[in-house]
Amino acid sequence: MIESELAKKWASLPDYPKRLGSWTWFKSAVSECVMCSAQRLNLQCELRTGDLADAFFDWAGYADNTQNFSKVDPVDYAHFACGLLLKSLMQAHPITVTKARASENASETSSFEMMNWPEDLVLLCLTLTFLESWKLHLGAEPLHVDKELIGSHWNSFHENAREDAFSPIAFLDLFLGLPPVWENSMTAGNRPAMRAAFERSNAVHPSAT
Repeated sequence: MIESELAKKWASLPDYPKRLGSWTWFKSAVSECVMCSAQRLNLQCELRTGDLADAFFDWAGYADNTQNFSKVDPVDYAHFACGLLLKSLMQAHPITVTKARASENASETSSFEMMNWPEDLVLLCLTLTFLESWKLHLGAEPLHVDKELIGSHWNSFHENAREDAFSPIAFLDLFLGLPPVWENSMTAGNRPAMRAAFERSNAVHPSAT
């Protein structure tokens, strides 16, 4: 689900993840990643720049207001920020799958043949690739993606996102084996790793918005 070569390339950039905050770079990176994921999953996708811009600037606003938390626990903040990105992408829905065929890759077919909403799958692959590159840039362990776990929660993920715009933050954590925060998931300070970091350092809690 992760475009590993792209993740490694982005992770090597000296100013990553600041690059994510540049609309020009973000737009190009999304287009490249979506093309790779679509090819791997044997999909044809249309990427709408206007809707992608809506997602980007919605996400950038939340990221700007919470970036102080990156000093508390940089790795957990990367998870949180990418959860916010998934939330914004799910709301704007900038991708339409115009054609889908059975994947020639047996491992992909077995994992995804029961999944509805292929657009959401591409958005998740995109988010995971950004997160992987962020973690690698920080020198953290790469992600472990459990496709069966994701598949078992896939319908719930899609349905909850329609009712609670911020639920993708918690679902991304769930998919990656982290404890999900279902209530007020948009508040970084509610995350167990952040709370533990505060307790360890007796840090002053950054103001959250």
